[in-house]
Amino acid sequence: MLLLDMAQYTGDEAAQKLLGSRSAPGTKGVLTEMIERRPNAVLVVDGVEKANPKVGPILLQILKYGRIADEMGRQLSFGSTTMVVVANSDNILPDEVERTVGFTESGKTRIEVQRKAIESAAKEFFAVDFLNAFDEVLYFDPLTPDSVREIAEIEIARIRTRLEERGVALTVGPEVTGVVAKAGFCSESGAHRLGRAVESLILKPVSLFLLENVSAKKIHLDVRAGKIRAFAKRPKRAPKK
Repeated sequence: MLLLDMAQYTGDEAAQKLLGSRSAPGTKGVLTEMIERRPNAVLVVDGVEKANPKVGPILLQILKYGRIADEMGRQLSFGSTTMVVVANSDNILPDEVERTVGFTESGKTRIEVQRKAIESAAKEFFAVDFLNAFDEVLYFDPLTPDSVREIAEIEIARIRTRLEERGVALTVGPEVTGVVAKAGFCSESGAHRLGRAVESLILKPVSLFLLENVSAKKIHLDVRAGKIRAFAKRPKRAPKK
């Protein structure tokens, strides 16, 4: 998998950075080197809405014809390349729509309203021939606390698998996933903080526990006083009054 972060191609020199410059003979562009080395890759173009307008025609030619010439006249074939272009809806929604789209009925109705607003904004922001050049255009629903919780469960399961390979069994209390999901989710940035939350709230206490208990074969994570702590076994809970 190859990644092109369009945040690095916002200036007027974006096309030269991708395909090379005639003023620097022998110097290949970033895209030229990528495809020459790995023509069978999945190429992810992330944050396309941030790119300089000069990048659009380059991507369009690749999508429509499967090839493009770099600045030195070399033909780059994308016939074996799968290209995925990603845009962040927060950057293409008009400000007035972004402010009001969340203030609708909760649940399915709100998500449907958001989806329609995003589809409309995409058609306004991108040229019709650009959108039509894709085999498929997918609109992802915004993240919700429940979906972030599911992602947190997957991340914890991965850690559990890694520990099992070392002969260590990991169990978690019912409140652990919720604490991780809450720490890793933000309505503005989505789940970008989730990785750091898993590292600090799950990996850190597990690692410290193993350092202090080298021969441990079981680890139980539970929430105590609002914090996730590691135990050798599931601690007994005080009976409810």
